Amino acid sequence: MKFTKMQGTGNDFIVIDQRDKKFNLSKSIIKNLSDRHFGIGFDQLLILEKSNAKNADFRYRIFNSDGGEVEQCGNGARCFYKFIKNYRLSNNSTIKVETCFDDKKDGDKTACETEGDTTTEGDTISNNIEVGS
Repeated sequence: MKFTKMQGTGNDFIVIDQRDKKFNLSKSIIKNLSDRHFGIGFDQLLILEKSNAKNADFRYRIFNSDGGEVEQCGNGARCFYKFIKNYRLSNNSTIKVETCFDDKKDGDKTACETEGDTTTEGDTISNNIEVGS
């Protein structure tokens, strides 16, 4: 599994691109990966997937270090955008993403937007690192 480790304003993330290959990442696997002594170590796992929504470029999933999926993370969104730009996955200045956020009005999944220069001094991105097969 390839992943990219990033940080934004002190929060660290790993990003996994699952557009072409899905990994069965259970809560316990995510929790083990997030361990700073025996795993990779991270605050949140960001997953990039293909979107089925007509108004979204990608599906964006966020998992806390305990393995629970959450709706949003501001620093994570910044890193997610930077990941897309660094790997040239989109030329759009605005990236529309499908999230697990449930719109309370009609129950439909919504597409959120992130755009512009999301980098600030201190943001870093590492090269992909091969782990296992």
